[in-house]
Amino acid sequence: MTFNRSNLFSLFLLHLLIPTQVQALNTDGVLLLSFKYSILSDPLSVLRNWNYDDKTPCLWTGVTCTELGKPSTPDMFRVTSLVLPNKHLLGSIAPDLFSIPHLRILDLSSNFFNWSLPDSAFNATELSVISLGNNNLSGDLPTSINSVTNLQLLNLSA
Repeated sequence: MTFNRSNLFSLFLLHLLIPTQVQALNTDGVLLLSFKYSILSDPLSVLRNWNYDDKTPCLWTGVTCTELGKPSTPDMFRVTSLVLPNKHLLGSIAPDLFSIPHLRILDLSSNFFNWSLPDSAFNATELSVISLGNNNLSGDLPTSINSVTNLQLLNLSA
């Protein structure tokens, strides 16, 4: 069978009509990317493997996930830990980071973050460890700290 333009065009249209599986980054990953884009300098390139092309952030540097969601869905594995101490990261922390619903451990200690904690800092009510010491924090603690009932460790040391 020889293909002419009409056949090729028909084949192209058929390809467009056949559904393809689209994989999109899950919600936790999008929130983590918001944090990544608030970083002004990453001299050790620890965030280089964080990108939208992944279905989940579970293999990203510093990220730990736990199977919590509905099986076979993008949210099956949820981010429960972000641990990036002493990575020479410079910038501020995007408030979206604290919107990761199952985040339990957050360790960004010994970096170069300049910011005051956002009001949303303690909206992630499952947080049990927050270690932000040895950064350049300023300002008062948000009143939302009272809503974190699971908090076992809060490190804001200078």
